[in-house]
Amino acid sequence: MLASFTMAFGQLNDSRFLKPLLYSLGLSLVVALIALPAGYLGFEWLNQAFL
Repeated sequence: MLASFTMAFGQLNDSRFLKPLLYSLGLSLVVALIALPAGYLGFEWLNQAFL
C-alpha cells in the first residue's frame, strides 16, 4: 500500500499528469465562478418575480 502511495505522489512531477490536472482544476474554478453567481441571481430573480 505504501508503494502505491509513493507511485501516486511520484507522478506529481510528471508533466503528462500535472498539465491535465491543472487544466481541469482551472476549468472547474472558472465554471464555479460563473455558475454560482448566475444561479444566485437567477434564484433572486425568481424570488422577486413570484412575490
